[in-house]
Amino acid sequence: MTVIDHFIGSRLSLLFLAIGGLAAGFLLFMPFAGFWVSLVAYVPFYLIIMCEMKRGARVLNLFVYGFFFFLPNIYWIYRFTVLGIFLVILYLALAVALLIPVARILRRFHGGVFLLPGIWALIEWGKGTGALGYPWNEPGNAAVTFLPAASAAQWGGVHLLTLVILMINFLVAKAFIERHKGYIRAAAVLLAALLLSHFAAPGPLTNGQRIRVALIQPSIDLYAKWDEAFIMNNMEIYKGLASRVSAETDLVIWPETAFSSGILWYEPEKKALVDIIKSQKGSSAHLVGSTHYDRSGVYNSLFLIDHTGSYTRYDKIQLLPVAEFLPFPKFTSFLMDLYPIQYTLTRGTRTEPFEMGPFRFTGVICFESIFSGFVNALMGEGSEFLVVSTNDGWFEGTLAPLHHLQMTRLRAIEQQAYVAQCANSGISAIIDNTGRVVRKTGMRQRTVLEGALYPRKKPSFYARHGQLLFLVSLFLSFSLPLFLVLIRKKRRRE
Repeated sequence: MTVIDHFIGSRLSLLFLAIGGLAAGFLLFMPFAGFWVSLVAYVPFYLIIMCEMKRGARVLNLFVYGFFFFLPNIYWIYRFTVLGIFLVILYLALAVALLIPVARILRRFHGGVFLLPGIWALIEWGKGTGALGYPWNEPGNAAVTFLPAASAAQWGGVHLLTLVILMINFLVAKAFIERHKGYIRAAAVLLAALLLSHFAAPGPLTNGQRIRVALIQPSIDLYAKWDEAFIMNNMEIYKGLASRVSAETDLVIWPETAFSSGILWYEPEKKALVDIIKSQKGSSAHLVGSTHYDRSGVYNSLFLIDHTGSYTRYDKIQLLPVAEFLPFPKFTSFLMDLYPIQYTLTRGTRTEPFEMGPFRFTGVICFESIFSGFVNALMGEGSEFLVVSTNDGWFEGTLAPLHHLQMTRLRAIEQQAYVAQCANSGISAIIDNTGRVVRKTGMRQRTVLEGALYPRKKPSFYARHGQLLFLVSLFLSFSLPLFLVLIRKKRRRE
């Protein structure tokens, strides 16, 4: 038993795990620092999983570190439900806890524990995929805080970044346990390869025909926005902001459900939008966030409306479990008492991009932008840039708007495409294809952000081939233990 084993199993370790987890979780999305913190932030998880200790102590240590580690990135749920914080953290910690029985099995094989990073990366991939997915805390997201480290996402997506980060953490943990500098050297080689990939990445797109955009950030009070008594005042605010849009603007972008009662059926909002389009200086198209109702259900929608009033519509597809729909309602209806949502939404089906003159683009709503594979599928329909329409005002005063913007930046790198993110209360931003924020607003500002997007000339490797490089890298990481087993068998025969 090593010194590390003794410490991890001690009572004093709980205090250090709590303080360390809180610090690491808080710093994980901080500009510049986040990526470097991510290189060691998962080491305690590995130490707890691999060190010798009693089963109860192992579970206790993992949940103490996990609770304080995930808390800074989840606490904003308190705006809706405090109990929900504990449920989400429990879900995230249980995903890591799956590695405990896996590690027990892998120890039976020479070099078997080297499979842990790849298995963990697979868990993260599964956790962020499908109707019940939620990839908010995926390790690879931290790479965007240091752009040279995030460049590889254009080839392998966020899951490749996750695999590399988890492998580096594993090697550092092995170095602690076995006191072997070779693991540190291997980790340094992986880190160098990740950073050097930045020099093979293309620069920002600055040539070709540009699309002039204006992002409307009205900073409407959320409760006034849904209160009919304030509708007319809100419409006047919208008209005032729209009047500031330049005549040269091609596309005016509005935040999620800016028109909360439905522009097709609710007369005050319909009339206000008609007035805005008729009185604009130029002939801009408008991408408008609005609730939509029909016989099929209630939708969270985006309408692309041209200056003649013709429109196409996209309905949100990637709905958030519990927040926007109840999975398995027969068994989960009790959650309505814990997290009282206004209404459940109907899932959209349209995946075709919007068309605006010669340009095609994808529009997604709110947290749809945090789903790498989902965005990749939509952009694969021939889109040249991405628009994110969101209302992060629900999380005003927390770190959630910053975290959301960071993940949107990763979508720009993955797709090698410009992204415009428009938020009701901030942060609204224009992001180039390298993930750099070209222009942005602050929180709580009532403003119009104008800028230009350049359509991408060709899709990135990740856009064309999806998870291919991630899966190849995963296969290589799984091949190492097999190689060690073969070497050991060969030596025994000799």
